[in-house]
Amino acid sequence: MKHGGESVLNMRLHLFNGNITKTKTGDTQVEKILFDEYDFPVFQNDSRREDVDNDSTWSSRHLWSVIRTQKQKLTDFAVTRKQRELGKAENEDESKTKWYLTILLLEFWSRLNVPLQVLAFTFLGFGLGIKKGRGKSRNTGVIALLLLIGHYTILFLGIAMARKGQLYAGVAHFTPTILLLGCGVYFYRKFDWAS
Repeated sequence: MKHGGESVLNMRLHLFNGNITKTKTGDTQVEKILFDEYDFPVFQNDSRREDVDNDSTWSSRHLWSVIRTQKQKLTDFAVTRKQRELGKAENEDESKTKWYLTILLLEFWSRLNVPLQVLAFTFLGFGLGIKKGRGKSRNTGVIALLLLIGHYTILFLGIAMARKGQLYAGVAHFTPTILLLGCGVYFYRKFDWAS
C-alpha cells in the first residue's frame, strides 16, 4: 500500500462468519463476539517520515528560528528576574529552556562543523597516507590512530561539558576539528614533495 509516495507495510486477515472468545485469568466471565466479517491486523507499520519531528530532521533555517525563539525565552526570563523573583515553575522552565537551547546549538554547530572535519581528515589522510610518507620507520598508522582517538576524545568531552552548560556548543565542536586540521596541515607541509 502506498501513502503519500511512500510504501507502508500492512498485513491483515479478513475473517468471515466467526466468533472471538475472550476470558480473563481468574475471572469466570466469558466475552464472546460474533461477526460476519472481521479484519484482523497481523502487521501494520504506519511510521512515516512526517511523524518524526526532532532537531536532526529540521532544515538549518528552521533550526535557527527555533534557536532564536529559545534565546528570546531566556531573555524574557532575565527581564522578569530583574523585576521580581522567579517562582519554582518558572525556574524549572528556565532550566529546561537552557538545556533545550544547548541541544539545539549542538545540532546547529555540528552541521557547520562537518565540512571542516572533512577538510581536516583529508589533510591528515593525505599527509600521512602518501606512499613515501608511510613505512615502518614513520609509524604513520599509529600517528593517525592516536590523532583520531584524541580528536574524538576531545569532541565527546566537549559535548558532555556543553550539555552541562560548562562550555559553549560551538567551541565544543570546533576546537577538536581545528586542532586536527592543524595537525593535518602540519603533516601535509612536512611531506617531501621533491621526492
